Amino acid sequence: MIKINDNYQIPEETIEEITQKFIDNIQAAQELGQEFMFQTLMEYGARLGDFPKESMIDKNKIQGCQSTVYITGEKIDNRMFFKGYADSKLVQGQVAILLSIFDGQKVDDILNNSKEHLDNFVKSTNIIASLSPSRQNAFGSMYEHAKKLALSQ
Repeated sequence: MIKINDNYQIPEETIEEITQKFIDNIQAAQELGQEFMFQTLMEYGARLGDFPKESMIDKNKIQGCQSTVYITGEKIDNRMFFKGYADSKLVQGQVAILLSIFDGQKVDDILNNSKEHLDNFVKSTNIIASLSPSRQNAFGSMYEHAKKLALSQ
């Protein structure tokens, strides 16, 4: 299994195409039941790879999450590459989805062409509604942090 953000590869697919694949996968998992959908999220989370301990600092910590979540970003040739960590397996899955969508994408696409696709993901899968309120807030906070990283790099 290829780990997210370990190879700095440029994706062949757009944010929209990657998001649609996650919509299809999550909807298929939901058809098999909530427990299977949660298992799918945890499997996505396992793809995050290692997160450096020295990056577990306040500026990388996502505020507003009940879980401890860190996301870092690095800009290379106007593309963003991310690393993430969460101490909850379900939230780790959310981090993995978001970073899979954004990793290797152009900064402009993350800043200007991602919100409607992520909103469509949330609406189409209703995934956020099946989580606790604090985990619902976590996804939005992670998205805003990733955008902030793209803007500041």
